[in-house]
Amino acid sequence: MVCQFGDFELDESGRSLRLRGRALGLQPKIFDLLVYLLRHAGRVVTKHELMEHLWPEVHVTESSLQRAVSLLRRTLREGGLTDALKSFAGHGYRLAVDHPNLDALLPGGAEPPGAGAAARAAATERDWSKVIGCLAACSDSDLAAEDFELWAITLECLGRPGDASPMLRNALERYEAQGDRAPAARCAITLAKIHLERAEAAVARGWLARAASLLKHQEPSDAAIYLLWMQARFEAFDGRPEAALDVAERASAIAEKHGSVPLRALTLGYLGFFNISLGHTRIGLEQQDHAAAQAMSSAVDPVTGSLIYCNILWSCRCFADWSRANQWADGFETWCKANFAGTTGSCELHRAEILGSRGRSPTR
Repeated sequence: MVCQFGDFELDESGRSLRLRGRALGLQPKIFDLLVYLLRHAGRVVTKHELMEHLWPEVHVTESSLQRAVSLLRRTLREGGLTDALKSFAGHGYRLAVDHPNLDALLPGGAEPPGAGAAARAAATERDWSKVIGCLAACSDSDLAAEDFELWAITLECLGRPGDASPMLRNALERYEAQGDRAPAARCAITLAKIHLERAEAAVARGWLARAASLLKHQEPSDAAIYLLWMQARFEAFDGRPEAALDVAERASAIAEKHGSVPLRALTLGYLGFFNISLGHTRIGLEQQDHAAAQAMSSAVDPVTGSLIYCNILWSCRCFADWSRANQWADGFETWCKANFAGTTGSCELHRAEILGSRGRSPTR
């Protein structure tokens, strides 16, 4: 695993950690602690779990772990991550690197003029209300395909995917008129995702077919990986878990070679879910935790990060793994607040179920 977080770059197989290109010397146990926390970034890892991992079959006291955490914090502080390793009294630690890079999320193309530029700047600051204000002040004829797609993304970040559909249709039409097939397909796939999550399978299939047509004979790209990811979800929806796993494996393999960091994390997370569904629990859990660590440490966008978190919590809920669900739920809530990301009604319902498993009621 090679991952970047802040100004750090960690190479697990090479057992090296660099800060702005400069190699840092870490004691072996401190390096192992960092790797484990990165792999489980976003959830609270118990002290017992850490001690079992770092000192298997050796009796040590909590003071040994506290010393290791102190040394790791000193290293993180060098890179400006003073508060990244959070303590949870009587429980454990959580590595929280919650500063997403939105470059992979924002539509590409030339820098838009006027309101488009202001909206993009507001999105970079995660000021979603300002994004909508900038774009809503313009007439439709003044907005480009990228503007409508950004509007749709913003609505998803606010937990309002249903309201994003008209914006995505507008973006798709403009992309197609320009001959931009890949971004047009991306919009069609997102429309399929939104309709499938609303159990409108027939409509979702139509948008997915349109996306597949747009990407026919195209070279491997993020849009093609996104299409495979969505096709895997359809296989699962249709009750074909083995086929879903096969498509997810193809998506993840291509993403590792050609995809962006968000897509690598997204496809790996769903690959883990399908493995868990088929009884391959150990490898599935490892894949999901790796995906979450990849997402959080690599600072992906709010939409992709939410999909990964939601998938993990959904798998916990489906298999009544409430202990794991509780660990991830706290991380998800913190992550949403850090990214000013909203949640849908179904997310709130599932959150209430998880809180109910530990005798708590959701508050707002």
